[in-house]
Amino acid sequence: MMSLTELAPEPWIAMAQYCVVTKKITKAVYFSQKAYTLDNRSTEALLLKGWALLELKKVNESIMHFRAALRINAFKFEAHKGLVECYVANHRSREAISAASATCKQLGQTARALTLYGWVLAKDPLTIDKAKSCLEKALKHDQYYREAACLLADLYAGESQLDKAIALIRKQLTFESTSSLHQMLGGYLSRNNDHQDALDQYHMALRLEPTNGKALEGMQKAEKHGELGDGSFAEVDMDDVAGSDNDADLEGSEGDPMWSDTDFA
Repeated sequence: MMSLTELAPEPWIAMAQYCVVTKKITKAVYFSQKAYTLDNRSTEALLLKGWALLELKKVNESIMHFRAALRINAFKFEAHKGLVECYVANHRSREAISAASATCKQLGQTARALTLYGWVLAKDPLTIDKAKSCLEKALKHDQYYREAACLLADLYAGESQLDKAIALIRKQLTFESTSSLHQMLGGYLSRNNDHQDALDQYHMALRLEPTNGKALEGMQKAEKHGELGDGSFAEVDMDDVAGSDNDADLEGSEGDPMWSDTDFA
C-alpha cells in the first residue's frame, strides 16, 4: 500500500502518528516532514511535527510550525493549543496568556478555549481568581467537560475548599467513571479526613486500572492513617491525573480528547 501511495501525504501522516504513539519521536519528525514536503498546506503534518519537536524540547522550532499551521487555518484549536504550550515551556508567561486569550477571541468562548485560557492563568498565583472564572464559564458551556472540572477542582483544593473540589468530582463521576477521577476524589477525601470513603474511591480506581500506581499509593497511605492515626494523606497531582488512565486521554463530553481532535502533546 505504501508503495502505491507514497506520493500522497496521508500515509506519511499515519506513520508519524504511529511513531508519536510509540514514542519514536525522531522518526515522527521525519515522517511528518515528508508529508509536509508532499503537501505544504497540510496542517496535520505541521501539527504533528510541532508536537514532536515540542516533545524533543526543540521549543522554538515547534513554535514556528504551530504558527505556520495557524497561517493556513486560524480556526484550528490544536495549533492554538500547541503555541500556548510552547510559550509555557519556554517560560514566556505573558505571551502564553496573550495567545490563550487570542484563542478565545478567534474560536469563541467554547469549553476547550476557556479551559486552555484558565490552565495558563492558573500557573500564576496572581491570576488564580481569573483562572477559576474561566473554568467556571467553561463548565457552563459544558458541565461535564472533564479537563475544566479537574483543573477547577484542583484550584479549589489548593485554596482548601475541599468540599467544593469533592462535589465537583463527584458530579463528574455521575457522567463518567474513570480510574483517574476516582483516584483524584480519593486524594481530596483523604485530605478532608474522610479516609474510609477515600479507600473506597482508591479501590474503585484500582478495579478500573490495576496498574494505577498513584491510586495504590494513596490507598496504602489512607490505610496507614486509619491504623496509626498519623497525619499522612494522598496528595493530588494534576499531571498524574492526566496521565494515569489507560482507558482514554482525558475526554470531555463534547466528544473530543482533552483539548483537541488529535492531541499528541
